[in-house]
Amino acid sequence: QQTHNKVIRGIHGVCERAHSLLKTTFKALRRVSPDPSRITKIAAAALVPLQIEYDRTI
Repeated sequence: QQTHNKVIRGIHGVCERAHSLLKTTFKALRRVSPDPSRITKIAAAALVPLQIEYDRTI
């Protein structure tokens, strides 16, 4: 259980960082509220320029 929780915390931290970068960098994503599958596609597309800018995957 402790190992599982550690893994989840690690993943959660990375996701929170990506979410923060997306929301602060792309103003259009601050007020968007489409269905979850659509927002996933938008977020994935928005991550590409961030990955290029920071020269790493998030």
